[in-house]
Amino acid sequence: CNCVRRLIRSVQPSPLCIAMSGVDRSTCDCLCWDGKFKGGYGRGGYKFIYFNMEWTTSYIFAWSVFYLYLAKAALFGGIQLLFQRKLRWSVVIALLFTLQPHFYCFWATWNFMNDRFYNMWFTQLAFTVTELITGYCLYSAFDRTVEVDWRRMWLAVLLSGWHLFEALIDQGFEQLFLTQAEPHLVFRNVMFLLADSSVICACLYELRRCYLAGGALPTTSAGAEKPGPGAAP
Repeated sequence: CNCVRRLIRSVQPSPLCIAMSGVDRSTCDCLCWDGKFKGGYGRGGYKFIYFNMEWTTSYIFAWSVFYLYLAKAALFGGIQLLFQRKLRWSVVIALLFTLQPHFYCFWATWNFMNDRFYNMWFTQLAFTVTELITGYCLYSAFDRTVEVDWRRMWLAVLLSGWHLFEALIDQGFEQLFLTQAEPHLVFRNVMFLLADSSVICACLYELRRCYLAGGALPTTSAGAEKPGPGAAP
């Protein structure tokens, strides 16, 4: 696009830190935009969003709707349990800490599709899917009137431990302790560490409480409780 008059680099030059300014909205034009979604209407003028009518665009929109649906379901379910005074606060707090990693996974995958950058696609997709699985394990334990499923808690612990290990050996430890990393990278790594650590702590706390209570699992549809591992027959 030729909308941008100039690029101003930040105080600490970096390929990732480029601030755009000086947009002339009266003469803005984007030559890489096909303009098909405008139909027979004019293409000229500044647009807040430009998108091309391609299959990848539909994938990006579907990805966005999917995440919005998950956020809506978690928010409404949490609000309902809050008014009913049934929230299990340990896992709710842990899930709140994972909001930044969830958004990071969504936005990274969104941008990989939008930029046609597929070199790290499967690596990022693995983190995204396992982050969603961890979020589901926590969401399933929102209701404190229902005993937690120890299988889901252990799954969340294992996945968060893997995330923690991979984050530290990849770039996290170096950027946090060995080099002078840029602020946004430090913030990202700190939030990743806090999120995974909070999930591990919350799940282990609930597992300990579950075993001290006799290792009960969630009740079945018939209303009977099944003994957990280590429970007396």
